[in-house]
Amino acid sequence: NKTLDSTNTSTKFISRSVATVTAPTALGSTAATDYVTFANLPAATYEDVSTAPGTVALLHCDGANASTTITDSGVLLSNWTAAGNAQISTAQSKFGGSSLYFDGTGDYVQSATSPYFNFSGVAFTAECWFRPDNTDAGARMILSQTIADAHCAFAVYQSGVDLGLQIGNAALSEWATSFTPGTSSITAATWHHIAVVGDATNIKVYLNGTQIGSSYAQPVWTSADRYMVAGTRGPYYFRGHIDEIRISKGIARYTSGFTPPTAPHPDPPAIKLPTAVGNSNRYTVKCVGPQTVLLSNGNGQLIDGAATSAVEQTESLEVVSDGTSWRSI
Repeated sequence: NKTLDSTNTSTKFISRSVATVTAPTALGSTAATDYVTFANLPAATYEDVSTAPGTVALLHCDGANASTTITDSGVLLSNWTAAGNAQISTAQSKFGGSSLYFDGTGDYVQSATSPYFNFSGVAFTAECWFRPDNTDAGARMILSQTIADAHCAFAVYQSGVDLGLQIGNAALSEWATSFTPGTSSITAATWHHIAVVGDATNIKVYLNGTQIGSSYAQPVWTSADRYMVAGTRGPYYFRGHIDEIRISKGIARYTSGFTPPTAPHPDPPAIKLPTAVGNSNRYTVKCVGPQTVLLSNGNGQLIDGAATSAVEQTESLEVVSDGTSWRSI
């Protein structure tokens, strides 16, 4: 890092921070700093830029045993909070050597609130792998999208050996759809893949790549910033392991039966800008590797009017804050 001083030796004019990074990564936010970032991303490692902007959350659930640090590798690099005894466990994993474990009593993980988790009127996909400790009777929520404990847009859950789905009405005041088909055949101590897929008109749910139940109307939900929850926020707490959570906005990734993923989902090539409000910095990102970079922001702020901005090999992008969003210069 280098510092340029004004003629008044007691006053710092501006600092420059120069770094070479891979992705996903979040840029710093120290005031009055000129950030110069060289993005060196190898090819064929990251998600294709045609779909990567839609990967709004990606939790590989990797980490040290008993850690409560939840890392989001999606374009938002969102902050997730572990509650109760929810923690990383190396006892079981679908991929990567670890997963999230929930003991069934007050455990859940929750994202930060973001407009990117509002799926009103758009396609979306919420998916993960889960391994229940048992198949006892009673609902055990696995994934939900909500603005409050009792106001869910959707919730997918385990009920004994069955998979169930609940869909909130447009006002999010009650359930519009609630079903458990009775044909799911969930088994304890076994990994299963689930996907809730909306195409902006209908919602389907898949277990291990096979559609369960029918297609259900997707309401145009009340517009509001939302958050995602894994393991639920009570009283229907999940007991078991969850791995490889991916939330996609604007993409119905599965439209019919499919083979579940056989490897971890690729990370989007995301470099995240900090909050623009009150930010006095300038950011220069130059793509020096073969992989195109996606510049993003996790607070619903835009970059030249768009949610993300692609920076291709040998190209550079310089942005500054206008107080509410980011603009190129």
